[in-house]
Amino acid sequence: MHIAMNIIEDRLSAIRQRFEQGTQSRALTLEALIAKANEEPEVARREIGEFCHSLAGIAGMLGYRDMGEAASTVDHYARDPVGQIDILLAMAAALAELIHEVASKGGASAD
Repeated sequence: MHIAMNIIEDRLSAIRQRFEQGTQSRALTLEALIAKANEEPEVARREIGEFCHSLAGIAGMLGYRDMGEAASTVDHYARDPVGQIDILLAMAAALAELIHEVASKGGASAD
C-alpha cells in the first residue's frame, strides 16, 4: 500500500510541476482570448468559457483552490446567455492577473 501511494504521489507531483510550468502560458492564452472579443465577441465568450472550464478542473484538483474557483465563476458567467461581455472580460482579466501572480511565485501559492 505504501509503495502504491508513493507512485500516486510521484505522478501527481509531476502533473503539478507541469501545471506550474505552464501558468505563464495559460495567462497569456487567456489574455489573447480576451483581446479576441474586440473582433469576435461570441466566439471569444465560448472560448473563454471552455478555457476556464478546463482550468477550473485541473487547478482545483492540484490544490489551487482560488484559481479553480475563479475559473469556475468565469466559466459559469461565460455560459450565461444574458451575461454581459464587458463583465465577462473584466472577470477573465482578473483571473489572468491571478494566474500571472501564481506564475511569478513559481507556482508556490497553491492553497
